Amino acid sequence: MLLTLITIFLFKDRKKQMLLARLDYLLVLAFIVWMQIDLGRFSEQSGEGIQVSYDISTFLPVIALAFLLLAHRAIKKDEELVRSLDRLR
Repeated sequence: MLLTLITIFLFKDRKKQMLLARLDYLLVLAFIVWMQIDLGRFSEQSGEGIQVSYDISTFLPVIALAFLLLAHRAIKKDEELVRSLDRLR
């Protein structure tokens, strides 16, 4: 979450912002994979009588991943717009 906040306030340096957005995307993706592996391991260890329920908190990282993808696309569009305007000067 801290990396995302840092990324938001780096709007003056778009290249660094894109790099941090990609890093944040990979970290959230790794967290999702780790969480699914850990939940699968928990359900195997708990036995057949206990069923693991997925709350909204398990889907929040997926939503964050989607928003990070949208943010990266918007940063990329901004960078392309600035480059095209620099060519016109």
